[in-house]
Amino acid sequence: MHLRINATTDRERYGITKEIQDALTRNGGYVLDSHLYSNISTVLNIEIPGTAIDELLNELEALGMRIKCERPRGESDQDVRGTLQITFVHNDPDIRHEVPMVPG
Repeated sequence: MHLRINATTDRERYGITKEIQDALTRNGGYVLDSHLYSNISTVLNIEIPGTAIDELLNELEALGMRIKCERPRGESDQDVRGTLQITFVHNDPDIRHEVPMVPG
């Protein structure tokens, strides 16, 4: 099983995303990739030492996030890969991107 963290917040997405990345870095983790879904959700593919997962979860909760986590059993010095999915609760309209027409 790999690490799956689902987080929900009503905080402004740019600021909280930076704070989440900082918390991950403080705990020896890395963002490997990211996917943005309008302004509704962001999914970060992460890697973090197994022994640092609890501390990361504590820091995310201290940021006011509601957390649900599925994780490997036991603590390990091994790095664990997984996803950190963040849902942003707000009333802002979706972000629209102009998609150019492609001939053919």
